[in-house]
Amino acid sequence: MRDSKCIKCGCLLTGENWTKYLQVKHYHICKECYNKHANDYQRKNPEKLKIRNQKNKENFVAKYGEPEWKKRNNHNSKNWRHRNPEKDREYNRKVRHRITREVLTHYGGDPPKCVCCGESNIFFLSIDHINNNGAEHRKQIFGKYKFTGGPAFYYWLKKNNYPEEYQVLCFNCNQGKLRNKGICPHKKIEEW
Repeated sequence: MRDSKCIKCGCLLTGENWTKYLQVKHYHICKECYNKHANDYQRKNPEKLKIRNQKNKENFVAKYGEPEWKKRNNHNSKNWRHRNPEKDREYNRKVRHRITREVLTHYGGDPPKCVCCGESNIFFLSIDHINNNGAEHRKQIFGKYKFTGGPAFYYWLKKNNYPEEYQVLCFNCNQGKLRNKGICPHKKIEEW
């Protein structure tokens, strides 16, 4: 192999920074530059990659059928849940607490606290729609399951990069705001 240089950074290509894959494809680019290019491409073209990966998966399944390990894993995980219901409940409880803590910490600081009264006991805290449109918004997200809240909603917030129109309130302030025409009773009490 003659001395080759990376077309991006100009470094000398050796066995350590030039993989077999890149050599066989005749890509004169070092590992570092190739990885940087691949990461940039993935960040800029997520939809293209999603479509390509879906097509590859469909082609694989059409050619070879559903992988045996996948069938086995699905079957084994269902069996495990049935054999270990207490462990499964405990695991799910920990996952729900973790996502709840993540979301509350994002919106309410570390440690999270109510923006109105300052309550910091995490068991009393919840996410509030600042614009008082929670029911409509949940119906829009979850369809007919308009009362879905808690962890399912927290997963949605995380998946959508924590939109800005939310805040942390304790349950008292949240309910007070609901009954007091959108204003927490700590700030102003409307006449009944």
